[in-house]
Amino acid sequence: SIQTTDQMPSLRDNKIWIDWWRLSQLFRSFAPDEDSQRSRIRFMERNTVLPVKAVYFLVLIFYLYFIEWPEMDADRVRWTLLRTIQWFFIFCLIVNVVIGMMLIRMDEFSTRLLREVVFSICLFDALLLAMMTELTGGFESFLFWMFLGLQVRNAISMPIASTQIVANLSVSVIYLCAGAFDIIVARSEKDLENITGEPVMLRALLLVLMTACGYGLQVLIDKQRRMDAEDDEFDRRQSQLQASGRLAAEIAHQIKNPLGIINNAAFALGQVVAEDGTLKRQVGLIREEVNKADQIITKLMGYAQLAEGRLGKLD
Repeated sequence: SIQTTDQMPSLRDNKIWIDWWRLSQLFRSFAPDEDSQRSRIRFMERNTVLPVKAVYFLVLIFYLYFIEWPEMDADRVRWTLLRTIQWFFIFCLIVNVVIGMMLIRMDEFSTRLLREVVFSICLFDALLLAMMTELTGGFESFLFWMFLGLQVRNAISMPIASTQIVANLSVSVIYLCAGAFDIIVARSEKDLENITGEPVMLRALLLVLMTACGYGLQVLIDKQRRMDAEDDEFDRRQSQLQASGRLAAEIAHQIKNPLGIINNAAFALGQVVAEDGTLKRQVGLIREEVNKADQIITKLMGYAQLAEGRLGKLD
């Protein structure tokens, strides 16, 4: 009784550990094969993001270099920020052109290099967007919704869960840093009085929630992919089993009939040579071996009938 009482906490701890392990397995994600990774990068980064970026950069060129900013002359901080963004934009444009050429010819590069390139360009895009966010109002900027779009893009382009989470959290931190810089450096005391913490907290929570949703979507896609692979393997084995059964039945049918003829002929021959003991023993040996072969064929036909059944999945 004392030993049972001492063992109860241990058993309870083990049950809790098992429950946590099952919960972790439920949310565990496995990296897809390289073909699937390249397919997702091709769909999102090359076929979708590249055309959108072309329009996006044209808009930024007009916005940064062809619009006059008269209020910038009175605000030294924002004027310096604008100049910094203009130079950083040129650098981002060069980087994006190089990476765009790599994505167009992505078949010549390894999957690992493509993953690193996608992760790097995601951070460049987030930094440029953060600078534009600071320039257009910080936490009050409408560009906040583009950060959510970046996170959705990362969820599709980055099939490895750990990389995707790091990228989306980095996007969230970059946005918060841009807003904090706007509050600390670029705002006057009068502007600071109108800023409340509630919208900032809601936006930060929304970014974290989008990161979690992206990972959840990754888990669901991964589970669906594995289920499809298991179904394909199941159907393949089922078809192989049925083909083996049909082959076994055909072989048994083709061999069993000649064996029956041989057995009948040996029986008739045994009746003729009944007086000769040596020949009679030879005929009996023939019939005995024919019966053994017939038993083997009968077992083979039984396997054929088994193969015509249906496989079932077990938990």
